Amino acid sequence: MKCFDQRLRGRHRIEAAVVPHPETWREAGIQQVSSIFRSGLTAVPVSSRPGTLPLRRTILTAEDPSVVPTSVRWEDGSMKCRFYRSGPGGIGLSADGPVFTGCMDILGNSAAILPAFRAAEAKYTI
Repeated sequence: MKCFDQRLRGRHRIEAAVVPHPETWREAGIQQVSSIFRSGLTAVPVSSRPGTLPLRRTILTAEDPSVVPTSVRWEDGSMKCRFYRSGPGGIGLSADGPVFTGCMDILGNSAAILPAFRAAEAKYTI
């Protein structure tokens, strides 16, 4: 997810789907699922695991209205959320599931408190 208009405010929902399937993408109809979400496909090969997946789950929440997420991406097994604050304060993001592992400002410094309009990136692991 990337937000090019960083002035975008309010509540936003980004939907993604996890579609486990034992057969090929074509046999499982994954290309049709991709067209529903208007997104490219990402393959993540994993071994079979017992249990069920939740129908819906909120993973990341910006609790503070001065926190403006600008992108969320998966990289090297971690979820990274780039954001800036329109006022000074803490990180103001909470995750349900992923574990917060740190936050760095654009200069590479650890950032627990950010000044206004300083970009940073929060990192979470699953």
